[in-house]
Amino acid sequence: MNDIFIKKKWDEEDIVFYIHFKNDVAIRQMEIYPNEIRYLSESNPFYKDSRLCDQSLETLDFEKNDFIDEIEFETVWNNKKDDGNIY
Repeated sequence: MNDIFIKKKWDEEDIVFYIHFKNDVAIRQMEIYPNEIRYLSESNPFYKDSRLCDQSLETLDFEKNDFIDEIEFETVWNNKKDDGNIY
């Protein structure tokens, strides 16, 4: 199994995306807005107007510095309360 972790800033909307791909399919995603963090996963793929990335990793255009390690991703993912909000 191939796990890839992405961190991408969308400057136009001031959002940072974290996406965990397994075998080229997104399985977890965080969208960090100035006043909210949204957590999406295979079991919870929709929240408000957000949805889990449905494109394969190979079809997306990421730069070398968009790739992060698992520790960075997990640190952000695990910094949430049971209700999905950050501390």
